[in-house]
Amino acid sequence: MSDNNENIPLDEMMRNLKEGSAKKSLPKVDGGELVVRPDGSEVIKVRSKKRRSLQPKKEKEKKRSRQRVILIAVGVAMILLSVIAFSVMLGYYNGSRFKSSVVETVVNATGADVEMGKLDVSPASAKLSKVHLSWSEGDTLIKSLKLKDIHSDYGMLAFIGSGIGGGALGVDKADLMLEMGKGVPNFKVIAERPVDANFDLYQCSEFNVNFGEGSMWGFSKGSVSLRTNREDGNQFRINGGLFRTPKFGDFKVQSGLVSFDSSSASVFLALDSNRHLGGVNVDGDIGYFEGSPIDLEVELRDFVLKDWMDPRARKFFNGKIKEGKGAIKMRVGDVETFDITTTIVSKQIWVNDFDFINTISEHLRDDYYLKPQFTDESKMTLRWTRRRMEFTDIDLVQDGQLRIVGALSIGEDGALSGELKVGLPVMVITGKKGRLIKEVFTEDDGAYVWADVVMSGGASDPEDDLADKFKGVIASMKKGASDDGSKEQSYEDKFRDLVE
Repeated sequence: MSDNNENIPLDEMMRNLKEGSAKKSLPKVDGGELVVRPDGSEVIKVRSKKRRSLQPKKEKEKKRSRQRVILIAVGVAMILLSVIAFSVMLGYYNGSRFKSSVVETVVNATGADVEMGKLDVSPASAKLSKVHLSWSEGDTLIKSLKLKDIHSDYGMLAFIGSGIGGGALGVDKADLMLEMGKGVPNFKVIAERPVDANFDLYQCSEFNVNFGEGSMWGFSKGSVSLRTNREDGNQFRINGGLFRTPKFGDFKVQSGLVSFDSSSASVFLALDSNRHLGGVNVDGDIGYFEGSPIDLEVELRDFVLKDWMDPRARKFFNGKIKEGKGAIKMRVGDVETFDITTTIVSKQIWVNDFDFINTISEHLRDDYYLKPQFTDESKMTLRWTRRRMEFTDIDLVQDGQLRIVGALSIGEDGALSGELKVGLPVMVITGKKGRLIKEVFTEDDGAYVWADVVMSGGASDPEDDLADKFKGVIASMKKGASDDGSKEQSYEDKFRDLVE
């Protein structure tokens, strides 16, 4: 035993042993245990059940697990529903019912008969092989429109969110056939749109316009676009292409804008000549129906002069228009009603085939007058109609050599008429032929001496009276010399001094 047990008295030790044995011998009762107290009394000791402590962490984990299971189940269900809905939607867009709705929409919006090719819709894009529209009713202006390879890339999110539309609609090629209407165009349209597929941008890579059977106008291979989210939503933009005209040949289109209203189109075109470096800007209104007005403002830049006038006048003037402003007016359907007026400025003009030029060259014997060129700033106004080609406000200047002012015209029958004032520098009257020149060029403004020249003849054989004036002066000189009785100088010597 331990030291503690050795110090316990013997009687106390015996008592403890008795109590221990008594405890072991006490029976157990329901709900507790029979216990003998130190004073010998017995009681039943009831043991309380231990309660388990709460564990929040484990409860949260269980809750999270349940939520994960629910979310996964919902997610799987949503995916399945989306796949089903997506498949149904894709099937609808590629079905005959949707194609019929598209055709009905186009018919309602245009009033045309519609022929549609193969339609293929995917989650990211849609493709349509062709659409042919034709108008059989009169006064519609447009006879047919053929579109080839139509496509739209809108993205999967847009397709899921709002279906087809919202992005850009492209057309590889479009052929537009116009016809002459007798009145304001009348398109029988219906407001109902079974398919509401609006796009932000419509664009055609190759756009061709035929202005009608036998027309001398044409537009081909241009790029045309239309943005619908702009204030000028009905304004088409043009880039590139070839524009054919009946009077001035072919032009390359640099840029252009076209907008439409009920009776006319507003047009702006920046054109470059297909034959040289010059160009023309055209801005104004063009009517739709036969007899309606065409009223355009024009600006020329570095344009070849002979390409802006009647072919009959090209033999007289050549060179380049530095800049010019004017107008083109005519009636739709009648090219013979054209009326073109342009005021030009030039620093490069040649004058040819006028008799008065040949006459001056013969008397001055200066190589410049064989083919006069005007490189100082010259001006004139050209008016070209079916009946006449008119040159007014002519002011051709080559400082120190020649100046020509006045007006002339070529009639429908080719007759040439007009009056010009021809100026030679004052210094020419100081030369050997000074007296003869002074007798013909009678007006002196201090810089030039001037002679009036009356034009006549025809475009093919022009005439004027300058040579006759020289002949008259020479005849007068001869008569004066023959009447002079001076013995100091013979008739021949005196006349030679006058004319040489």
